[in-house]
Amino acid sequence: APVHLCPVAGYPSLAITFFLHEAYGEERILKVLDFFQRPPWQYHHTESCGSRAAGIHITSSSSSNPRLRP
Repeated sequence: APVHLCPVAGYPSLAITFFLHEAYGEERILKVLDFFQRPPWQYHHTESCGSRAAGIHITSSSSSNPRLRP
C-alpha cells in the first residue's frame, strides 16, 4: 500500500501561547489580538478548554523575528 506523507514546511515553525489576564482590560487584549492577525502572522486554528470560551491561535508564516511591543 502506498504511504501518504504530509508535506513538510521549508522553514521552522514556532508556537506561542499567551495567557492574558482580564485585568489588562479589553482594549489592551484586543490590541494584542489585532497585532497577531497581521502579516507575517496568520490564523492557524482555535481550540476550546472545557466550557470556557475558545482561544485564538495564530502562527507566523515568516522567518523574520517580529516582536510584540507595548
